[in-house]
Amino acid sequence: MQFDYSPNLIRAGQKQRRELEAPLGQIMTNNNSSTSEATGGMDQPFRPAGAVGARALAMMQSPEEQQRTQMWNQQFARSPQGMQFFGVPTIG
Repeated sequence: MQFDYSPNLIRAGQKQRRELEAPLGQIMTNNNSSTSEATGGMDQPFRPAGAVGARALAMMQSPEEQQRTQMWNQQFARSPQGMQFFGVPTIG
């Protein structure tokens, strides 16, 4: 059995699912628009989750970024706000 995973078919399925999930008698809007369509292509290999997702990827992939963040955390932990956040460090 062959499955058709074309972008147009996937978009149509997503639209149909949104329509079925909508409460009866209520018009769905997204930013004052009755429909929302994806503007980017679905064939892109990578779709980051905004700035937070890009930061998480940089942390996972870059040893320099991991080291820089670890140094920042150590310095922050020594500050009054850091001690309030992490707790007073113990010797041991």
